[in-house]
Amino acid sequence: MTDKHPKDYLREETDQIFISSDKFSVYKNEATVLDIECRRGLKNLSVTVDDAPLTVEYINENHARVEFSSPDTGDYTIYVSANGERTLARVNVLLPLDELLEKRAYFIAEKQQYHKPGSRLDGAYMVYDRDLRAIHYDGWTDCNCCRERVVMGIIVAKQLQRKFDQRLYDSLMKYMEFIEREVFNTETMFIEGGLRDYNLPRRAYNEPWVSLLYRELYEITKDKKHLDYAARILIEYFEWWGVTGGGNCVEPYETAIVLRKAGMNEYADKLEKYMEAHANVLLANVYEATGYTETGYEHESPNGRSVMLFNYYQKSKSEKHLKLALDYIDSGRSFFSFQPDFHFNCISVRHWDCYWFGKRKIYGDTMPHYWSEKAAKMLDAQDNAQGTDHSKEIRQILLGNLCLYRDDGFASNNYLAPYIVHPHVPEGKTPGSSHTEVRGYFYGKENDAWANDQDWALYYTVRILDEKSMFKEGK
Repeated sequence: MTDKHPKDYLREETDQIFISSDKFSVYKNEATVLDIECRRGLKNLSVTVDDAPLTVEYINENHARVEFSSPDTGDYTIYVSANGERTLARVNVLLPLDELLEKRAYFIAEKQQYHKPGSRLDGAYMVYDRDLRAIHYDGWTDCNCCRERVVMGIIVAKQLQRKFDQRLYDSLMKYMEFIEREVFNTETMFIEGGLRDYNLPRRAYNEPWVSLLYRELYEITKDKKHLDYAARILIEYFEWWGVTGGGNCVEPYETAIVLRKAGMNEYADKLEKYMEAHANVLLANVYEATGYTETGYEHESPNGRSVMLFNYYQKSKSEKHLKLALDYIDSGRSFFSFQPDFHFNCISVRHWDCYWFGKRKIYGDTMPHYWSEKAAKMLDAQDNAQGTDHSKEIRQILLGNLCLYRDDGFASNNYLAPYIVHPHVPEGKTPGSSHTEVRGYFYGKENDAWANDQDWALYYTVRILDEKSMFKEGK
């Protein structure tokens, strides 16, 4: 056993070739520097990409450095040979963030919105199947017209905040008509899990998402009715679910700031009181599982809780809450990976969401999965609260997730990380009757064919990298 960080252990205690960088995801024409180290030297070192050699700069006999950039987007494999061995690093080259957001917003409006007057789905943003080039819909909760997919409306709103376009605006307004007709009760603040009257179980995750949709809509319309809805939905969330620390509600602090700027102080006061109660519940329960959750434990659990605690610390300066937030940071980081590959560098491992949200309906770790952006939000919350600087890690996490996006605006809901998945057939079960009982081998290392719920990755990348100072006190 060792107390060293995994990166330091590999570099200092093993004989393998170690590759590191602050940037495994870059924009077009942006350079990244890769450090290549081996404690037993780098004999006959060569570094190539697409069979072309890269210029090597030697720092010393055990340490060399190369620089790489490309005018073209795509996944680049950089091969490193030394000491009779070969290893590799993977770098992803992306469109500029503004261009990626714009293309994604128009793809949603043009290809993922359902149009059929008289249909209950008219106006909905829906799952898109890249193979069939068509919208997909079924009543299954993870592929329906709302829940996580509300983020598509948020992406369109975010693009409209940057550049108004009537077609995009009309698309969003039609979507909001669908939301208020089928998903959101504007009198009771109740949020459906599917089409109205489907009677799906109430789900704590849905309220914060729809609240955020209205908060972003307000930034376009400046209609206080929309901000009123955003606030009241969150208040209903806390009044219904309590302040037990469960769910994924990480927006109250920032919503309160927007409310105060709009002069809606009564709502802001209520949300801040709920934040305080939530932080105190977390402090009282420490690592006990509390409140609403759909899994026993995963990387989202410590990440979301640390965000709430850091946000509360910004208001209270309570050292005991800060200490717990820092403990959660350590827990959240334990899910990180540090391979020299944009899929796996500072990215949290995620359980089999290719089954729940993907077309293939198969088990296997998904890396990246867009909820790993919660780790970036956690680190950003710490930076805002304490003045620390995690900008390099935050960027690695957020841009790493953008490998799910293509230049045409399509985005895949996940990347199936294993080379091969071999589903287990439980003893006494008949193969073929469920996802746990499928025979054969399934090959991974590819993005799923469905655009589904992944746009939270793009949203928080825009929010944190482009609008980082927006929610600091006094801004």
